Amino acid sequence: MPRPQLYHTPEEKQAANRAKSNRHYAQNKASIRAKRSTNYRAQSKHIPRTKRDGEIPRSDRLSSKPLDSGLSYCGNASTYINTIAEKYLLNHSKDDIRDTILYFTPLQKSINRYHDEILQLAGMGKEMARVDEVSKVVRVFVNSLEDLLCTAMLGYDDFVSLHSKRGLMYQSM
Repeated sequence: MPRPQLYHTPEEKQAANRAKSNRHYAQNKASIRAKRSTNYRAQSKHIPRTKRDGEIPRSDRLSSKPLDSGLSYCGNASTYINTIAEKYLLNHSKDDIRDTILYFTPLQKSINRYHDEILQLAGMGKEMARVDEVSKVVRVFVNSLEDLLCTAMLGYDDFVSLHSKRGLMYQSM
């Protein structure tokens, strides 16, 4: 015997599909917005500027979106953040910093969720200590990126002076 038909009219099917889409969007809102933001900026990028000798500037040779491999690209967090800071110094665009934050924020949320689940399942033990270590590294990483963005929002000159004095958060890690 087949299962009973749930939706009898096209309007009911459309309403159920719309509800399903809304549930999916609510669960994945952060990552969907990050992808949309990155894609929008990638589409609106202009043709790379050239220097007098015809060489493409260094910032345009770097990837325009956050690295898919994350920190494995350069080995450690401060080197990766320094790369993002250098990109800002070269092209004066806060978009790279913002996109990187949007890329790593869902990771931080996932780690916090796993932290809570491990605490409920295993209590305070070795597993919890490992999650705490990873959580702290990611938290410091995202906070350093947010410090970069806040300093960039103050203005390019403030960013340059703090960067040269090694006064940014990631430079003291």
